[in-house]
Amino acid sequence: MTPSNAGPRGIAEETVQAKTGKSTQEWTALLDAWGAAEKGHTATARYLEQHGVSAWWAQSVTVRYEYARGLRQEVAMPPELSDVLAQHPTAQAAFDRLSPSHQREHIKYVVEAKKPETRIRRAEKTIQQLIQE
Repeated sequence: MTPSNAGPRGIAEETVQAKTGKSTQEWTALLDAWGAAEKGHTATARYLEQHGVSAWWAQSVTVRYEYARGLRQEVAMPPELSDVLAQHPTAQAAFDRLSPSHQREHIKYVVEAKKPETRIRRAEKTIQQLIQE
């Protein structure tokens, strides 16, 4: 169970502060003042590294900032993909082993199709890719 003070990836606020020297609120104010929302993910992470934050924590704080500012959003699993995954346990297991970013790529591939038949075709193609991995 994720603590109530955890960010979007389940990292507790106390941990962020202990590892980076500042609270999320302090980092958010600093990044807002710098204009991070317009500068992009990579530039923001590098900016945090210039402030003495390790590369890993710079990424974490950047992602936390992006969620807070609506620059990054969770992508919901489309029913076309979840239905096909449920029919293929091997593919489901492969999907579950993927990192969240790779899962998101597969989900977006299906979701971004405009026609229902294209979404179904993409979901089926995703299954084949997962089985081959």
